[in-house]
Amino acid sequence: MIERDIREVLSWWPTPSFLADFATRRVGFGHEGYGMNFPEGIDDHDREVMGIHVPTGHVDIYGFYGNPEGGFEHIVPETMYLGVLAQFLRELKRTAEAEAVERLIPQRRL
Repeated sequence: MIERDIREVLSWWPTPSFLADFATRRVGFGHEGYGMNFPEGIDDHDREVMGIHVPTGHVDIYGFYGNPEGGFEHIVPETMYLGVLAQFLRELKRTAEAEAVERLIPQRRL
């Protein structure tokens, strides 16, 4: 379910080629009620008034605020978001951007 919500957020951004650049620069985005934020993108208003807290190593994924049936918001590990983003870009045949995102994912040490 969370992976599906991440894909939904990604699909709402009108220019998929920008998504890898946003990830590289750690810049959040939002469009028509769907978006995501890195911890650095959460300001004092978001923290104090909205109650949004994004721990280091995670991102905030949100969708369709104001929907009478409810939207969604997830705090997910950044590596999960980046993995879904890379796969999403590959499916769009944006190989160079997918590879750039994959380089951002820390490798597990054995």
